[in-house]
Amino acid sequence: MERTESVRTGSIVLPPLPEVVAELVMMIGQEQVHGAQLARVVGRDPALAGATLKLANSSFFGLAGRVASMQDAITLIGVNAVRNMLLILGMRNALRPPAGHFDTYAFWLHALETAAAARALARTHGLCGDEAFLAGLLHDLGKLVVACARPDLLARVEAHAREQGCSFAEAEIAIGESGHEEAGLLLAGAWKLPEALAAAISRHHRPAPDDPVLVHLIHLANLIAHVAQGEEGSEPAPRLQRSSWQRLAPSQSDVERAVIAVRRLRARSGEWRALLAET
Repeated sequence: MERTESVRTGSIVLPPLPEVVAELVMMIGQEQVHGAQLARVVGRDPALAGATLKLANSSFFGLAGRVASMQDAITLIGVNAVRNMLLILGMRNALRPPAGHFDTYAFWLHALETAAAARALARTHGLCGDEAFLAGLLHDLGKLVVACARPDLLARVEAHAREQGCSFAEAEIAIGESGHEEAGLLLAGAWKLPEALAAAISRHHRPAPDDPVLVHLIHLANLIAHVAQGEEGSEPAPRLQRSSWQRLAPSQSDVERAVIAVRRLRARSGEWRALLAET
């Protein structure tokens, strides 16, 4: 499978994105993607297509044994949902930290929970649910960059977060290192992700008051995903930015709906762990 070239930025070498996944990224900005177009692109990567079909046939989607082809998956689940599955699998393959240095299952579970919360919040704020889901799914990609390129830094940040009982982002600031948001921005540029996604990836902890509403929504969704984990969470919730709360002005029902979405997904975390291990 062909890949784009890797990019070196300072001490970090950003991994290349598989060609097929790069084409899927280009589809994000298109107003309408046809199922036949998506199936044609993915058909050039049998391994990625096979992993996606396995995921589509899981009990999570309630379609066990019914998805025999990519076209079946697109028809039964929808173009955007299939594209999102392909992206998470493709990016996961491109960003694989050294074994034993990073809990990738916990990482992707939190990404899925943030995505679920973002989708639940999206409609109230006039955003496309699939766009919000994808932004939530990718918001912490910078952590994977740090885990892959600087496992020593990752260990120091995580140790400080544990010792001080603070969030990962607060630990980065405390030890004076460039944060995962900056690493995520570099990756978004190297992989040519759309500007809206790059903004959510690079500013989800400290959104500016005039940032697009999607950035503020991912900030809140990330916080809700951490809080909804309760004692099961791997780290304390980050600080809520007042500007985001004022910009979104969420109702109690908005927040409750997002919390329920996160908890429903976490209740099936064992299934997601098994699926990620198999694919």
